[in-house]
Amino acid sequence: MKKHKQTWLAALALAAVAVLQVPASAAITYSDGDIVLAVRATAGVGNTQTYLVDIGNVSQFTGVTGSINVNTLNSLGNLGADLVATFGTGAGSSTEWYNRSDLSWSLFGKDSLSPASIWASKAETTVGTPASPWAALNTTARNGTRNQIASVTATFATATATANSTKAFIQTNALNSASYNYQVTNGGTAFGTLSQWTTSSLEGNFANGSAGTALDLFQFNSSSTPSNLGTFTISNSGVLTFTGTSAVPEPSRALFGMLGMAAMLLRRRRPAARA
Repeated sequence: MKKHKQTWLAALALAAVAVLQVPASAAITYSDGDIVLAVRATAGVGNTQTYLVDIGNVSQFTGVTGSINVNTLNSLGNLGADLVATFGTGAGSSTEWYNRSDLSWSLFGKDSLSPASIWASKAETTVGTPASPWAALNTTARNGTRNQIASVTATFATATATANSTKAFIQTNALNSASYNYQVTNGGTAFGTLSQWTTSSLEGNFANGSAGTALDLFQFNSSSTPSNLGTFTISNSGVLTFTGTSAVPEPSRALFGMLGMAAMLLRRRRPAARA
């Protein structure tokens, strides 16, 4: 009897260990000021769903000098594997996600303050040339747009993370305000009419490959013209890179510039000394 009891207790202990070792689905927490990456297809593979990723707080993209690898900074996981699984059909082909003209991406975020601060991407028309700023939004417009964004970000709380990233999930497109796809296709502007954001400018696409698209991130925290915080790009492997607008010029260029100014001042002073 004693031996039977010991065997039963040992089996129970092993079962408990096995349960503890089963990986739990990580919760996805969206916090105020976090920026969301959205990727959606307008046709073809994956056109019934949207890929959403919480890429980190806007404070990490404010006042940045140089470039940062966002995937590494915020442990985003393997976004490339998710993109291939959701939107890709053949590595290197014209139908791979990073070569699709019918695949779009954007960035957005919000806080819960009043008046609200909101953030939105704008695609660069020519990669390497900053996008023109969005129109300024007054308090009413910012608050209204924030509420529309909040409808989407609230879905992170009940989402199931993907196998490749604890910060990402696949959202099924629906005809309601919680659906990102609905927010950018229902009417002529994204996230309601108050934003004045056209979807074609909010989103970039991959018609010219991943190297042919870049998104500038704009901050709306007053009624004045929004500020450009910097530029996001994405590689074929799904690595996000952010380059801040506060980039410091190369030392050699700065030095040459100072020497040039000194030479001009010297030339101007010499005639005066001769007189």
